[in-house]
Amino acid sequence: MFINIAWSASLFSDTQIDQFVVDVKKQKKIPDLAVDKIFDFYKNNRASAGGLKDVSCVEQKNYKIRWQDGKLKKQQLKEGIVNESCLCVIDYTKSKDQERGHCIFLQKDTTPVVESFLVAHGRGSVEVDGKPTTFTNSLKPTGTTLTGLFLTANDTYKFQGEALMKYTSMGLGLYGVEKNNWTAASVGKVTHGAPYVVDDPDKKNVGNSLGCPAMPVKTAEKILPRCKGRAAWLNFTEEIKSSKQLKPSGC
Repeated sequence: MFINIAWSASLFSDTQIDQFVVDVKKQKKIPDLAVDKIFDFYKNNRASAGGLKDVSCVEQKNYKIRWQDGKLKKQQLKEGIVNESCLCVIDYTKSKDQERGHCIFLQKDTTPVVESFLVAHGRGSVEVDGKPTTFTNSLKPTGTTLTGLFLTANDTYKFQGEALMKYTSMGLGLYGVEKNNWTAASVGKVTHGAPYVVDDPDKKNVGNSLGCPAMPVKTAEKILPRCKGRAAWLNFTEEIKSSKQLKPSGC
C-alpha cells in the first residue's frame, strides 16, 4: 500500500532549483556534470511537474520488485519524484577510498547541504584503481553495480546481508528508470548499511558489495530515512561522464 508522506520542504520553483545547482557546484564535492544530470532529472520528473517524462523502462514486462517494504506500483513510479528535499549522487568515477557518496538536502531560502560518505561498489564490477569499470543490466545476478538514474522506494526496511557473518542494517530500494538499470528492482539492488564499509577516525575500510551502493551502517541510519519516498538517485560513472547525456535514456 502506498505510504503518503508529508515532506517538510515545500515545492521549489525552477528559478530556485537553478540557484540550488549553482550553490551545489560551488561546494565542489560533486562533478558539475553529475550535478546537472541529477537536477535536470529532478526538475523535469517531479510529480508536481507531471511525473516521469519517459516511462518506457518502467513498462518493461519483467519490471518486478523483490523486496516488500516500501514497494511501489508501476503507476506510482510513473508519477515521478515525490520527495523533493533529497537528491543523492554516487560518484563512481572516484576511488572507493574517497567519500564518493553525496546526498543533497534542500530547504527553502537556505543553501543546500551536501553530506558525503564512503560507498562500496559491486564485487562483479571489474575494479581499476578502486573504481568499478563494468556495469551489467541483467536479470541474472552478476554482482555488478548499475549506472544511471533511479527513484528510491517509499520506505526503508530491515536489510539482511552476509559478510563473514550475517548482519542486519537499514535498506532502501532503488527503482531504475533507464535502459542501463531498469532491472534494479527485479534483482534486488538496494542501498544499505554494511559492516564492511567503515569510516571511523582510527579506521577506514571499504569492501565490495553484491552490486548495491553500500555505506557505513550509521550513515544509512542517518541518511536513508530522509531520502525515502521517491527521491532522485544517480549512480554517476565514467560511461555517463563520456556521453555527457543529461536526459534519461529510454528503453
